[in-house]
Amino acid sequence: MYLIEVDRVLRPGGYWILSGPPINWETHWKGWQRTKEDLAEEQEAIESLARSLCWKKVIQKGNLAIWQKPWNHIDCIKTRRVFKTPPMCKSESGRDGDTAWYTKMETCITPLPDATDRKEVSGGALSKWPARLSAIPPRILLGTLPGITSSTFTDDTETWRKRVDYYKSSLVPTLGVNGRYRNIMDMNAGFGGFAATLEKDRDNVWVMNVVPTIAKHNTLGVIYERGLIGTYQDWYNIVDWIILKYFTIFLYNFIDYLRLWYHVGARHSRLIHEHMILFMLTPFSGCTKTGNSRCH
Repeated sequence: MYLIEVDRVLRPGGYWILSGPPINWETHWKGWQRTKEDLAEEQEAIESLARSLCWKKVIQKGNLAIWQKPWNHIDCIKTRRVFKTPPMCKSESGRDGDTAWYTKMETCITPLPDATDRKEVSGGALSKWPARLSAIPPRILLGTLPGITSSTFTDDTETWRKRVDYYKSSLVPTLGVNGRYRNIMDMNAGFGGFAATLEKDRDNVWVMNVVPTIAKHNTLGVIYERGLIGTYQDWYNIVDWIILKYFTIFLYNFIDYLRLWYHVGARHSRLIHEHMILFMLTPFSGCTKTGNSRCH
């Protein structure tokens, strides 16, 4: 079931890398304190399941093995005559590769978007880096996000260009100065426009794009298609380690979500607001100094 869930969230043509037991068991079986037969059987079980998911084994070298998910499911659907399990999920099951928060796991393969040719990339091909930062993501071009159009995306991109220009001219120390804002968390990332603009400017910062689980639009896939990193987070469940890990917490348009959580969890609203205010009152640089030591 674990590999079936990995397959669900992998994009078309995505890779799964396995490092550790049972890979290269011929060398390490004694150190792992397991028998050759046991490890060989485990690897064959993985190989068999990968084949049933229509994955292609790209390489096994040393302690690493890499498999690739197909670009589309044209051939995979045909092979269900041979591989009875796992079956393809039925359309009425509503399986969605983009959902990842409290999603029930199923023992069926989530179908990729329809394709008409074996070489076609389901859901649309991505532009090469760095053009993909600005290119309209395939899922927006294909209209898979209700209410989001190409114009919505281009307007958002231009808006973030103006905002970042303003931040760079008004913040002290200046946003974009090497080493000052090393890692930033965007708590309401949208399309990832803030991070994309910083990356296009070649600013020496690293941005974690966060999509709230109750956001109107699930845009994490858009963020990935732009070549950026991101995650979901239910900000109702406070994560205490955030302040310790990030120099800067970015909270654009976040108050709307505070209002939503206030109504959803009225009994705990005081706790929620206290925690969120602590986030917002954290020094913008997130940096402390002791004696002559540098920020770390």
